[in-house]
Amino acid sequence: MYFKGTYSCGYCGCDNIYYFKANSIDDVCVYMVEGLYDYAGDYIDVEYPEGYTDDDFDNFLYDCGFDVEEITDMDDLEGEDIIDLTM
Repeated sequence: MYFKGTYSCGYCGCDNIYYFKANSIDDVCVYMVEGLYDYAGDYIDVEYPEGYTDDDFDNFLYDCGFDVEEITDMDDLEGEDIIDLTM
């Protein structure tokens, strides 16, 4: 099965999209949860351009999230890098 995972934090242009080959949506969700902290670290400066505290980061991380959806139209994968979670 193939999936699309999208990280977002509510700011335009900050979405990160990944494509996966996986045995289940749960496998993709585990991958996305493990990467959420790094995603927030990459975009924290959007919310706090002058610097931030640990509490600020925790609040920003709370606002970050992800969506995962199954891809049924294989044309959506054309030319995309695919992360293989089946191994």
